[in-house]
Amino acid sequence: MSAWSEPIILGSRQASELGARLSRLGVEPRVKFLGAGRLSYSVLLADLPVLQAAMDELSSSGAAAATVVDPLQGVKREHLAAWSRASNALKEHDTGRVVEPWAKKLDPAQAVAVNAMLEPGLLGFCLFDEQGTGKTYMGLGLVHFMIESGMASQVLVFCPASMLGTWEQEFEKLSILTSRVRGKQLVLKAGEHQLNIPSTARVVITNYRQAVTRENQLSNWATKLDRNGAPGKTIIILDESFIVKNEEAQASAAIMAIRRACSYCLVLCGTPAPNRPDDIVHQINLSDLGAALGGYRSTEDQVEDLRRLSVLVEERAAFLRRLKKDVLASLPQKVFKVKRLVMSKRHRALYDCARSEFRDRLLQMGSQGVRRSYAGTLAGRARLIQLCSYPGADELPPAENSKFSALREIIDDVCVARDRKLIIWTSYLDSVSSISDFVSSMGLSVEVITGEVLPADRTATVMRFQNSNAPRVLVCNPAAAGAGLTLTKSSDAVYMSYPSQAAHFLQSLDRIHRRGQEAAETNFYFLVFGGTIEDRELARLYRKEETQAELLGDIYQLPQTIEEFLAEIDA
Repeated sequence: MSAWSEPIILGSRQASELGARLSRLGVEPRVKFLGAGRLSYSVLLADLPVLQAAMDELSSSGAAAATVVDPLQGVKREHLAAWSRASNALKEHDTGRVVEPWAKKLDPAQAVAVNAMLEPGLLGFCLFDEQGTGKTYMGLGLVHFMIESGMASQVLVFCPASMLGTWEQEFEKLSILTSRVRGKQLVLKAGEHQLNIPSTARVVITNYRQAVTRENQLSNWATKLDRNGAPGKTIIILDESFIVKNEEAQASAAIMAIRRACSYCLVLCGTPAPNRPDDIVHQINLSDLGAALGGYRSTEDQVEDLRRLSVLVEERAAFLRRLKKDVLASLPQKVFKVKRLVMSKRHRALYDCARSEFRDRLLQMGSQGVRRSYAGTLAGRARLIQLCSYPGADELPPAENSKFSALREIIDDVCVARDRKLIIWTSYLDSVSSISDFVSSMGLSVEVITGEVLPADRTATVMRFQNSNAPRVLVCNPAAAGAGLTLTKSSDAVYMSYPSQAAHFLQSLDRIHRRGQEAAETNFYFLVFGGTIEDRELARLYRKEETQAELLGDIYQLPQTIEEFLAEIDA
């Protein structure tokens, strides 16, 4: 791949202004005189972020725009050509680039993926294999070969806070990982004021929130000069990339700015389109800087958008999507057991009162009022769902909540009669202590994983759960523990309530249904009050689970109109 960007063609006045700005920023462009008062400017690929910033300044100052705009046109063409070659290698199950010791450690499906990701000329790759197939391990294999071959010199990892410990542990202890990066990692956490990244660090691991506060620091680190004075070549890994699916979000914009300073981007996600098909667009743009989908824009016609996007992704995007049933034939099936419960009299009175108040409010607002105050209407709906699932111990003691009686039966069967471990999922933080106290009262050891638990403590809890007799039960919040964690010492999970985000629900299912699960089946117990808004919300999430095998899935859509809101609570 060329070290220089595609040329930008400028008039002489523009070129003079741009040259002065670049000089102040310490960048030396390559200049060619084209005649007729025109010049072309190119910069080293590592300096592209600086060039783009200078062009933005030039544009905001009122200067005319350049006649050729995209400095990445050449490398994007090269990327698409490289993807064509890599796609053929995938079809032929080629593993030629994967040599010992990794050839023995990766299974055939993993080796095929790593081989394709190493195709020279690729700007990046999206590994969208279903959750639990070993994407982290494949990413580490890619890092090993890129570092060893000189395709990269350092690594930058962004992941959810709950996974910092997992990535740190892999870079610290994975014996077959190249010694050029093994044990040379730095973890940047929230609240830490790391002014300078040590020169010994070859791997930086951090969470997505840090992208906003450390954008300049991490961009500069990604392009720092190596010992020979050449610009650094950084591979950036975006784990659970659905977190930055929204192009307009502050963290997403910061990640894109940092990614532009990197030479290769690996996107890892098992649920890349949790809500709607075009969730996938920005993730692919991050991987290839817009080579495949840079011109795509969504419309109000979601059916037509899905058709167009499906064609573009299939024809142009460098990605791989495989299901567990295809690459992990021995994995047990998922068994879903929906237990529809009847509310106690006190609970029913609370729910009916709240539902009536919400209904009256909808009718008072009318169609236009719902549209104007849509966020507030969704908040009212969320409160009704919570009151249905878990009103709170003050309003409804566990003894009067039928879900706790059902939970007792499941614990007696799973943990006592069959001596197995259990995961309990709850989406409401104020229910965690009630549930853990309830489990303790049954004489079982229990620990919790929520967003309030520090990442290092979460990692320690998972290690105990996986490797020790205690705890027997984990109470988890899907937002904090739904992504990236391996909890295969349990083959049973019970849901006391349900997350508002489809991605968190889908991810939580695969904490026990993943590589390493040795049980004959994995059981999921869904506790739900029949004929309520919670029942219909679970049905919506379940439909998403049924269709998530398809890369773009279907559209997970909350109620939009007053009629839809009313139908949900009146059915």
